[in-house]
Amino acid sequence: MALKDILVHIDNSVSCENRLKTALQLAKQHGAHLIGLYTIAPLTMPGYVAVEIPLETIQTLHNAAKRDSQQGEALFSKLTGKSSVSCEWRCEEGTYEEALLQHARYVDLIIIGQQNPQDSDAQAQIHSPDNILLDVGRPVLIVPRSGEYASIGKQVLIGWNGSREAIRAINDAIPILQVANKVEIVSIEKSKQHQPEKIITGTDIALHLARHDVTAEAHIVSSDGNTRTGALLLTHAGEIGADLLVVGAYGHSRWKEMLLGGVTHELLDTMTLPVFASH
Repeated sequence: MALKDILVHIDNSVSCENRLKTALQLAKQHGAHLIGLYTIAPLTMPGYVAVEIPLETIQTLHNAAKRDSQQGEALFSKLTGKSSVSCEWRCEEGTYEEALLQHARYVDLIIIGQQNPQDSDAQAQIHSPDNILLDVGRPVLIVPRSGEYASIGKQVLIGWNGSREAIRAINDAIPILQVANKVEIVSIEKSKQHQPEKIITGTDIALHLARHDVTAEAHIVSSDGNTRTGALLLTHAGEIGADLLVVGAYGHSRWKEMLLGGVTHELLDTMTLPVFASH
């Protein structure tokens, strides 16, 4: 399946411009239509509070939210106006998750930013990829909150463990993998005391990808038993100069990962390169 419709979330965070540049690069590379979506959070408060607030104050808050959306639209227009990519602006009133899930049903890829609790934009502080990844039914590209990633997908690292989520991510990423310069598939070999069972190598999935015109090399990275899988993947990505990591998301429930730790939760928190993920 080709990438023909890409949705990028727009906000007023400091990282939004780089996220939009990444989206434009992918849309241009794949001849895709790019949709910029800005979400205006509803003004919610208990009824007993609302009745005490003057209408003028409520209107002021609405006007401020409108100005914020216009600021996002100005950035979108500025960058897309210089591009030959087919682009479209949308502004939706509703929560971040509700709006994204509604519009993402009709696209091939969603691009969002890594959550940033330190951002000056209040909305960016609460935007989390968790529910988007779990509920959208589409692949999601998460762009780190720091760094520039205008060009991605030339050197791709795939994290492979044989799971349903991993094969879903690989299949969703095929249009990107087909135009990559290099693709490497990595399986993590844990210490024998932690994982006595057989290692699932990437050889078979590499053969499958070859039939889709993707040349991929399969490798095994050994763990000392103490280093977490997410850290191993990110370290290896840095060593080979990868500009994109493809992984399956949430093999366990999100709450279990948050409580006990998990690869997805770790990657979303410490990512050092864009992550292409599917659930």
